[in-house]
Amino acid sequence: MTSEEDAHRAALIDYEQMAMLTDRLKNDNTVKRESRREMQSINRRLRDGRNFLAMIAIHTLLKRVIGPYQRWGQLTQASVFERKFHIERIKIEIKKLKNMKEATLFMKSQLEKVDFSTSQFKKTGIKLSHLGTEKQAVSKIKKVILEIDECFLKNKELRHKNEDLEFISVVSDLLDFRLWKRDLENIPELEKRCDEGKEFWKDMDNVEVKAEILILGVNLKSNLKLFEEVQKKNHIKEKWKMIFTASLQRACPNLLAISSRAALSRNAAASCERGNSKLNRFKNDISASMGLEMITARLRVGSNGPKLHRFNAGESGRFWIANGHEFAETQTIGKSVSCYKPKEE
Repeated sequence: MTSEEDAHRAALIDYEQMAMLTDRLKNDNTVKRESRREMQSINRRLRDGRNFLAMIAIHTLLKRVIGPYQRWGQLTQASVFERKFHIERIKIEIKKLKNMKEATLFMKSQLEKVDFSTSQFKKTGIKLSHLGTEKQAVSKIKKVILEIDECFLKNKELRHKNEDLEFISVVSDLLDFRLWKRDLENIPELEKRCDEGKEFWKDMDNVEVKAEILILGVNLKSNLKLFEEVQKKNHIKEKWKMIFTASLQRACPNLLAISSRAALSRNAAASCERGNSKLNRFKNDISASMGLEMITARLRVGSNGPKLHRFNAGESGRFWIANGHEFAETQTIGKSVSCYKPKEE
């Protein structure tokens, strides 16, 4: 998403120059006929003002809504229980865009390139079709933004409705302090909703969890300044770490375990990104011939195996040597050998 955002910004900055360049090349006899046709097709699209306005809309959308959501989802610390807050933020952003009366600063900087009285770029004089007045242009940009934004949100909500566990929404309300009311008046309501989320802590006593929620509420009410600071933190792990003093840890052992569990419940997109990073680290020029089975095994061990400082390399090394420097038994399929077996010295 970051690269897409940068690409759209660069394309908008160079839009006028590209229109001017293709305008020249489409009639240049030194250029091959096929290339001239291609330039003519590109120039026709660039001269359509609706495409120019759509690019402004897409960049605005990537920058303000989709980009921040996608970047959050790719963070290592991103928890699945933080998603509800980010979905709510998208809804707020859509509401702001619906009520938008004036163009944003970025829109203005792009629209200032155009002379709406003549429907052409000020510097190069390239004419644009289907542009209308400045007010109509802003209205068209807004329409494209809302169409894509609502489609994006609908798609996300439908996917999570089908794939997510039932208790995720309720547990998100309990664990993400950004969803709590600033005056902390919704704590009794949260305590009642513990019954809906008890599947997440089914190995604990739900009555004790309810009691600990009330204890936490009393503690935060006595220190609202701390609560305001906690709400500013981005991740569940950071929020609960900041709140749990030694005395509160003793008073709320169940909440301590639940918050740790929630911090480890990674968002799906983050897992994919970490997998890609691992693949980039071990799939290099030296290991270019690595097979799919070995790649899958390394990814699985990298994601679920022990931390590097706790890994006992000596034991694994002895096993590897004892098995003839192989990670698995050599299997012969027809005349080919699937794993290389070194010659005996």
